[in-house]
Amino acid sequence: DEVLSENKLRQNPYIAHADAYINIKGELILNIKEREAILRIYLSDNSSFYMDHEGKLFPLCNWFTPRLLIANGYINAPEPEGLSSIQDSTYAETALPELYELAKNITSRPFLNSQISQIYINSIGEYNLTPELGNHSIRLGQMDHLDKKLRNLETFYRKKLVREGWDKYEIINLMYTNQVVCTKK
Repeated sequence: DEVLSENKLRQNPYIAHADAYINIKGELILNIKEREAILRIYLSDNSSFYMDHEGKLFPLCNWFTPRLLIANGYINAPEPEGLSSIQDSTYAETALPELYELAKNITSRPFLNSQISQIYINSIGEYNLTPELGNHSIRLGQMDHLDKKLRNLETFYRKKLVREGWDKYEIINLMYTNQVVCTKK
């Protein structure tokens, strides 16, 4: 029964979409789209889970660990059981909706997606980013003007750090409007 097969497959948290049908030969055909994580979230008790492009939260996989953006720090959220969503009322007052917006913005920009490896939320709710290249910290601050801050960061990387070197600065601060303020080492 195609409907029964599709419903059973949709209960699997690793499956984003399932389509089942029987062809003319009587064979059961399954088309499955795997859920793709954009972020791995670590809670303070060191438990972790994934978030996908749609804001769905799902458990870790036992047989594969994808290389992707990591979020940790002061994340006040319960660990999801099975498949959940950041739209659930359970997560409305947590950092997960903002983490989703930030991860979506970073992963949609190829340069930043390859450069940013970690999001850290400090004790006062400000966001810091850790780069893949360079020994510096990026202070994003609050989520206001996120698109502008990330565009400024990408422009700074492409125009300034490429010429001056990845290790010239200790802190790249994006917290000020329309400015990139840096602290030299």
